[in-house]
Amino acid sequence: MKKEVRDYIKEENNEIELMLGKFTNLKIIGEGGNGLVYSAEFLGEPVALKILGETNQSSKKSRFKAEFFNTMKLTENKLIVKYYDYDLLVIGDHSYPVIVMKKYISSCKGKKFQN
Repeated sequence: MKKEVRDYIKEENNEIELMLGKFTNLKIIGEGGNGLVYSAEFLGEPVALKILGETNQSSKKSRFKAEFFNTMKLTENKLIVKYYDYDLLVIGDHSYPVIVMKKYISSCKGKKFQN
């Protein structure tokens, strides 16, 4: 399923449309067992997009959505990633949950991201 997301973004010239609007200049900056993380631009500002690439299990979707809403409830703290929006990327018959978040200059593991 992650392949479907990667291929779609590539076919769309590294742009996707969500309810908030168009996200451009998508570049992959990370990948985990269940998802992909892209850097992007939205309204001229840098953001990161975390996309759940596995949609077969409703429990994974529920945990992903809970991650967003539970994080939004927390008091702002420099140790917590700032989330902006929860959305769905629809590709054919599949819906992939997306979290729009602040883009940081490096990962928690110290990996530097390219601009």
